[in-house]
Amino acid sequence: MLWVIPVGFIGLGLLGQGLMAIGVIPETPDTKPATEVTQKATPKPTVTKTAKPVPTKSVNPISQLKGSVIGKLGKDRNVKVSMYKDTVQVGFDMDDNLFSDSRIRRGHQDILSILQVVKDLKITNRVFVEAWFPLIDKYGNEDKYSVLYVEVSNQTLNKMNFDNLKYVPENLEYIAEEYYLHPAMLK
Repeated sequence: MLWVIPVGFIGLGLLGQGLMAIGVIPETPDTKPATEVTQKATPKPTVTKTAKPVPTKSVNPISQLKGSVIGKLGKDRNVKVSMYKDTVQVGFDMDDNLFSDSRIRRGHQDILSILQVVKDLKITNRVFVEAWFPLIDKYGNEDKYSVLYVEVSNQTLNKMNFDNLKYVPENLEYIAEEYYLHPAMLK
């Protein structure tokens, strides 16, 4: 039989805790023999979790292009992006300016920004970029019209140096395979 005998403070009194001594009382004829029970610590099974591969979502290149164009032009520009066969079509609202030449120059700069995004994403063979602007017809009705557009092939796009073209955006007229400027924008 096991007996617990208080011993008091032994050596570790600095910790402020009393220790208890555990001992075995020798067997006497009146008492039954003590049985020792020992427990072995069973090791906990280690569970290794393997990380499940996170499925990567394939990003739609058209939505990626639209997000990048909106990032360049701003959210208020009504950006539309679509794909027809091998041509990416981008349309946006052109900024208004006090002077027509400033308005056209700004439109050219916006188109160059869009073309640079398309070139960086490498998603197409041709690019068609169109700028819309509100015009008033002869009856006084206002509506948005396509006032400036360009079409550029991938070969031309790869030749373009956007770092230098930003200083002469009017060269876009001579670079593009197709270029149109509405006559009302010149007034």
